[in-house]
Amino acid sequence: MPAGAAAALCRAYGVGQRPPARRAPTIPKGLYFTNPGLPIRTRLNIYRFLLLGWSHQLIADREDVSLSEVYYIDGNLRKYGSTRRPSSGVRLRRPLKLSEEDKRALFDELFCSGWMYQDEIVYWL
Repeated sequence: MPAGAAAALCRAYGVGQRPPARRAPTIPKGLYFTNPGLPIRTRLNIYRFLLLGWSHQLIADREDVSLSEVYYIDGNLRKYGSTRRPSSGVRLRRPLKLSEEDKRALFDELFCSGWMYQDEIVYWL
């Protein structure tokens, strides 16, 4: 078959003359998870029902989630005040007793006359 005839035949059927390039397989848009876990509306409903005093089993049946998920959200509300726990970079602890300015002032005071304030040192440390 001559080259011109092959090109005309390919054009007639809408096929290119070169083989198609191989592409990496793609995941359909519906399979991406942008927000892992429960939808925001479901979390808000569970939060609202917990505030209203509903039982955990009733909330799980109403929102079609597992009972453990309702307990998990309830525990997060008690611990962190939110339906989700904070990210791993957040440190939850009480603030230090002494700020940096207080530490510096205490050091200066103790450096000058530390022997007089031993009972206060025990209180602050």
